[in-house]
Amino acid sequence: MKTIVAVLFLLAAGLSTAASIVVEEPLLKVELAKYSPFPAEPGKFLTVWIKAENIGGNTATGTAFTLEPPYPLRLLENETKYYGNIGTGKDILLEYSLAVGNNAPDGIVKIKFYYSLGGQTGKFVKEFNVTLQKSKNQSDLRALFVETDPVAFPNAKTTLSVDVANAASGTAYYVIAQASTPVGRIARDKIYIGNLDPDDFDSVDFDIDVGNVTPGMYPVNIIFEYKDKDDSVYAANDTVYMKVASADELKPAGDGGSSLLVYALYLMIAGALVKFVVLPLRRRKK
Repeated sequence: MKTIVAVLFLLAAGLSTAASIVVEEPLLKVELAKYSPFPAEPGKFLTVWIKAENIGGNTATGTAFTLEPPYPLRLLENETKYYGNIGTGKDILLEYSLAVGNNAPDGIVKIKFYYSLGGQTGKFVKEFNVTLQKSKNQSDLRALFVETDPVAFPNAKTTLSVDVANAASGTAYYVIAQASTPVGRIARDKIYIGNLDPDDFDSVDFDIDVGNVTPGMYPVNIIFEYKDKDDSVYAANDTVYMKVASADELKPAGDGGSSLLVYALYLMIAGALVKFVVLPLRRRKK
C-alpha cells in the first residue's frame, strides 16, 4: 500500500512540474481579428488585422510575424514585421494592407501567417480565410454599333457612331472611351463621356481616315476607363465592327430598274413623234 501511495505522489509531482514548465514558457495565441471590407472586392484594397496574445508564463522576446497571401492578393508593404517583446497576458494587433486583383474570381482565399519567438527554432503557421466577391453595385460598360456616316470606303473619311451603355446596377463615374482600329487613323481617339447611371447610355463619334484597305468588316476596339463610388479605378473593353464598302457599291441600288425606265421613256417619246409628227405629215401628202 505504501508503494502505491509513493508512486501516485511521484506522478502528481511530475505532472505539477510539467505544468509549471509549460506555464513558465512564452506561448502565443494567434487569430484573425477582422478584415475590411467584407467581403473583399476585386480591384480594391483590403486591410487585414491579426491579433497575437501571449498566454504563456514568461515574456515572448524577439517576435517576428510574416504574412504570405497568394494570388490574387498582393501585399503593399513588407511581409515580415518584427515586434520585439510581448509580456505575459499582453496582446498586439498587426495590420497589413493588400490589393485585390481586378480579375479575382468569387470564392475563398487562404492566407498563410508565420510567427516565431526568440530562442526557439522553427516557425509556427496559421491559415486564415478571406472571402472575395464582386460588388453587386459594379458597373458594366458595353459598346454598341450605330452607324458610319457617310458609308466607309478605302482612302476616304467617315464618322463612326457608337452607343456606350451601362448594363449593371452601379454608376460608372468619369467615363473615358478610347478607340483603336486597323482600318485607319482616328483623329480624336479618346473622348470624355462623364457619368453613366445604371441602365443609361450616351453616344460618341469617332472621325476615321480610312486607309488603303481591302473592303470588308473591321474591328474597332474601345477601352473604357472609369471610377466607382469609392474612387477606385476600373478598365473594361468591348469591340464593334464597321464595314468598309467596295467601289462597286457606289452604284445606286436598282440600277437595272432605272435602265428599264429609260427604255420605256424612249418608247413613249418615239410613240409621241409617230402620232404627232409622222402621221400628220402623211395626211398632208394625201
